[in-house]
Amino acid sequence: MKTIHHALRAGLLALPLAVSAQSITVAPALAPGGGGGIAAVPVDNPMALLAVAAVMVAGAWFVLRNRQRRALFTALWATAVTAAMLWHSPDLRAQIVNAFTNPAGETQAIAVNQQNIGAQVTGFVPVDFTNSTGVVQRVTAIVEPTLQQCFPAGFGFLDPTAPPPGAVAQCAVGSTIAPAGVCRVNVETICREAVAAAPKTTLGLAPSTLSFEAGATGDVTVTNTGPDAAVNVAAIVPSGISVTAQTCGAAPLAPGASCTFTLSAAAAQSVSAVQIGAANALASNVNVTVTAAPTVDVGDFALRGTCGVLGVQGPGFTLLAGPTTPLPVGTTVLVTASGIANAGVFSVSGGTATVQVLSSTARLITLTAEQPAGTTISFRTTLSISVPFQLNAVASLPDGYDGSGSKTAGNVSSTQTLCSAN
Repeated sequence: MKTIHHALRAGLLALPLAVSAQSITVAPALAPGGGGGIAAVPVDNPMALLAVAAVMVAGAWFVLRNRQRRALFTALWATAVTAAMLWHSPDLRAQIVNAFTNPAGETQAIAVNQQNIGAQVTGFVPVDFTNSTGVVQRVTAIVEPTLQQCFPAGFGFLDPTAPPPGAVAQCAVGSTIAPAGVCRVNVETICREAVAAAPKTTLGLAPSTLSFEAGATGDVTVTNTGPDAAVNVAAIVPSGISVTAQTCGAAPLAPGASCTFTLSAAAAQSVSAVQIGAANALASNVNVTVTAAPTVDVGDFALRGTCGVLGVQGPGFTLLAGPTTPLPVGTTVLVTASGIANAGVFSVSGGTATVQVLSSTARLITLTAEQPAGTTISFRTTLSISVPFQLNAVASLPDGYDGSGSKTAGNVSSTQTLCSAN
């Protein structure tokens, strides 16, 4: 999933992607009886009309048998006459979307619908028109969509790869559409030609390839190398990479001026393209690689079980930091108890940590401050070694840290009469 940054996001949300100010107009290719042997196909079916009339006469006879129903008959008759008048009015016939239905000719809107992946414009939906008038129609005018109608938020993130036009015949002024025939207005071609002809500026990106470590940041400098101010300079970043800061604001970027995007990522990531463009400048890519942060060796720290002293100090565990490097924030100790219903309440001494109750028999202890090198932090429970139980613990370092030669597991075993710890 890609993310777009800057004012272009607001523009995309505020402006519609479907516009209908542009249009196509058709007229009969040959007037009825015009000598070419092509006559207008009747729209109405006389036999159907006779059948309707017969039904109405039968209904009238039934209604008139009861004088109280004459008012109802009058209303029904007036409704039928009105409906017949409207049926024969070409101006009031309901039109099918993308279908010409008026034998006398008509004008229909050409919708512009972008196809998008996130903020990137990948193409446009073609618009087909079917001749449902029953007579040959000739295209007399096409008002093509403008650049603004094609790209309300700018054309900077238009995919340079155009899809194939398709096999449907193209609508063109002067061409004819046979009854039930179809022609297509290729909005894709029209909008791309509008971009090619439009005045635009260019953006230079430095560096063209960028690499930084996970958890760190990297900067991309954008310079307006074209003749016009760049409007709404923005960046589209792939999933896993984010823009943490920028100086490319909503104000236009003047020719020769520069702004900066600061990128970051929490984890290592293979080469990914970050697109940077503007409403009036086609986007370019910066290939970004996020490398894994170097591993810090904290040395041989040790987790050990302790039985404590009956009636004085509860059982639990001690965690000794290595001799030269402190234990980092985020170091955890997972304690699980067995042979007893509850692991008791754990307290912390000699350092700073939180104790999370995962279940009645599980606790997660997390360092919230570095444990200085060579010092010990203790985690003790309210359990008594006068009852049987088993405590097991495992210590884990956060990502980016390692402990060569360390002791990461400990246990305490009480048999009611004897306690052992390791």
